[in-house]
Amino acid sequence: MSEYDPRRDGPWHILHYERPFTQNALYGKSNKYHRAGLVKSWRESFGWLVKKERIPKLDRCMITAIPHLRDRRAQDTGACFPAVKAAIDGFVDSEVLPDDGPDVVLELRFHAPILTSELGDALHLIVERL
Repeated sequence: MSEYDPRRDGPWHILHYERPFTQNALYGKSNKYHRAGLVKSWRESFGWLVKKERIPKLDRCMITAIPHLRDRRAQDTGACFPAVKAAIDGFVDSEVLPDDGPDVVLELRFHAPILTSELGDALHLIVERL
């Protein structure tokens, strides 16, 4: 019997220290170039973060999203979905996930935002192998 190795077996915790952008930020007052820049930036950041964490290739997983906000400006629980979607696309870009379809990402959970978090503005993703 092999020992548990958190690097190999997870769960993996990934933190991106920036306020997660929301649907309103994407489609409210911005234009398509601003949206594309936000998405590209988050995809690239999460691509590097999963490489830094040395997450192995996963065939199936569950992802939990926990937004941390430095102030009391609350957002809806699922409002950070566009940022999480961009993060998952970064996992695919870095080849940790072969795809982001329902046969690979079997479950996606959203926790209510943590207000006045000690982490400041951040998106915390927990990736678990299934």
